[in-house]
Amino acid sequence: SNNNFFDGDVYSKLLIINSFIIDSENCNFDVNKVFCYLKVKSCENFHLAHYILGYIYSHGIYVPKDINKALFYLELAAKLNYTQAQYLLGYILFQDKNSP
Repeated sequence: SNNNFFDGDVYSKLLIINSFIIDSENCNFDVNKVFCYLKVKSCENFHLAHYILGYIYSHGIYVPKDINKALFYLELAAKLNYTQAQYLLGYILFQDKNSP
């Protein structure tokens, strides 16, 4: 149907999802559908899908915090030259290196 959020331009959808993830307190979408969509788009090698999944896992938003999964997705995005992913990846690795 034309009213399906997941139809149409992928990058626009990922940007919208990204803004809701960051402002998760005001989120009103079906988290399971969004998570599934992100996984599919990650498999299709969309850098922003990789980044959002990495962000979700690194912060424990909607899922238990999992640094290994975060690093996995952030590395995929970073290899596609996505600057935000490179920054977050570096930050996590730096924190990990300097933790007691």
